[in-house]
Amino acid sequence: MRFIKLFSCQIHSYAHKKWTAKKAADLVDYIKTNYQGKVSGDWDYLIGEIEKIPIKQGDSWTQTDIARLKQYVWSNYTQFGLPVSSWSMVAKQFNRSANSCYCEYYKTTTPEERARKFHRAPPPDRDIGLPNDEVLAYTGILKDAIQRNTGPTRVQWSTVAQEVNRTVFDTLSLTYGLLHHRSNVWQGLSLPVTWLKQPMDVGTLNEMQQFIKEHYKDKQVVNWDIVSLYLGIDARSCVAAYTESVLKRVMPADAAGRRHNVRWTPEEIERLTYAATNKDKYPLWKDIAAYVGNGRTPSSCYSAWRQQQGRNAKWTAEEQHLIDNEIKQSHGKIDWDKLLALLPGKTKTQIYVKADKIRSASNTSKAYQMAESKKQLLFGAVKRYTDTETDWVKVSDEVGISPAACRKAYLKYEQQKAT
Repeated sequence: MRFIKLFSCQIHSYAHKKWTAKKAADLVDYIKTNYQGKVSGDWDYLIGEIEKIPIKQGDSWTQTDIARLKQYVWSNYTQFGLPVSSWSMVAKQFNRSANSCYCEYYKTTTPEERARKFHRAPPPDRDIGLPNDEVLAYTGILKDAIQRNTGPTRVQWSTVAQEVNRTVFDTLSLTYGLLHHRSNVWQGLSLPVTWLKQPMDVGTLNEMQQFIKEHYKDKQVVNWDIVSLYLGIDARSCVAAYTESVLKRVMPADAAGRRHNVRWTPEEIERLTYAATNKDKYPLWKDIAAYVGNGRTPSSCYSAWRQQQGRNAKWTAEEQHLIDNEIKQSHGKIDWDKLLALLPGKTKTQIYVKADKIRSASNTSKAYQMAESKKQLLFGAVKRYTDTETDWVKVSDEVGISPAACRKAYLKYEQQKAT
């Protein structure tokens, strides 16, 4: 119930029904009589919102009002090439809703008239302090100053600003606006712009950061075209360099120098090998990474060591014996962390695969030993159940050993006969 009448106000406002002062007064009186002091809610706030509703919201636009609207928009926005930054600000001048002003402006203007609104111009957050006529008269002086102070890679804006007796930022804003002015007064002027193929040098980066810090309190609304004009560097390169510098500041201190996707040098591999094979001195990967240095992370050291070892690296008899002993002693519950500590040159995945192979071989050996006592029975079953190929399932049913064990035992006997 708290905002039910406010919704009613919105219906009147946006459905373009006529909203009069009498209706507003009646609604306020209704709220005071039936709700205020009886139902919990911020009714004073609601009454205030009702009183803010434009009384002329539902009135038709007269030709005089339309002419005033066009003149206001053109005088304050389009003559400078600026977009309408807020239709709410326009609406306050006419005691109507922003939606009504916006719709009426677009209904009564031609595309040619509105096209001027989309030209880029100086940012609205800084007043250049010159009327439009004076700006156009000022262009020759400013253009000559820029041409005199333009080097191969950038313009010396501080010198230009001194010559035209303005601040650097105002000079940049005015220059940017004139470069994009609809009258094309500076159509022939070309300023140097460089696309960076390498990271921005520290001096230029610091200069850019200082410029942004001085002229933009809200870093979310930086005009990168102005920054680009100031540095003589492509706007996208400026954005990329600034973003990277911000990320470096917010990253952990120990992460600033980390190297990602950089090829390992032979010296780094040598240090990695030494640390990885000396578990007593370097028990953890973070210890190994600290020893390797050069910004290498624990995860990158682990990945590099795994690649060095290779998935098909040969196992020594001693390593296999350690795994076999652990399998026998664990009774099916292998302590993988213990094996990982005993085998510093192997990863947990490599140990797991090798242990599985050892268990499989052990099971086959046991099956073969069982089949040894049933050798004659096995050969007889194979002979009976072999037509074009052997049916090992039927052989298994008769011998009492798994089909795989029967097949392996039979093939092993055949190999022994051949030798």
